[in-house]
Amino acid sequence: MTRIVTTASRYKRPPKKRKTAIADGPQVPVESQRSAIVSAAKPLKAILTALQILLFASGISYAGEQGMMIGGGVGAIGCIRFDAEVTKAQTAGGMNTVEGAHIINGFSMYVLGFQTGYNLAHPTINDVFKKEGGASADVDKILFWIDDWCRKNPEKRFAHGLIAYIKDVPR
Repeated sequence: MTRIVTTASRYKRPPKKRKTAIADGPQVPVESQRSAIVSAAKPLKAILTALQILLFASGISYAGEQGMMIGGGVGAIGCIRFDAEVTKAQTAGGMNTVEGAHIINGFSMYVLGFQTGYNLAHPTINDVFKKEGGASADVDKILFWIDDWCRKNPEKRFAHGLIAYIKDVPR
């Protein structure tokens, strides 16, 4: 009996091998799989944490000329840029409008955060912005005072202006 081979059968591809699923391979307890994953992730987590610390710690803070710690964020923004932001907020309708508040919000939050931190650090002071016999100063008034100070000291930073406000305004 002769076997007839056709062209189609000669060039027929072999069936693709199916990738084996985890269930088809050797059975490993789920707990072992989890602990292997966790132990493999520990060095990566440590490296990422160290990288975050290095990236975020560099340039975020610096010491002022009197050795006082000056925080980062908008506190590190120069006076020229702060003055430009105040002008932009006033042009947008004022600092008490939604548009103006959106522009100046970071500076307002910095002032309020400074107030909270200062008050907590000095138990004898009830409110660092409170004037003698009066109420606490309005954040907008503080920002305008700092803006005036920054126009006279354009080489300084926003945080320097806030510290100058604390020192210069009578309590």
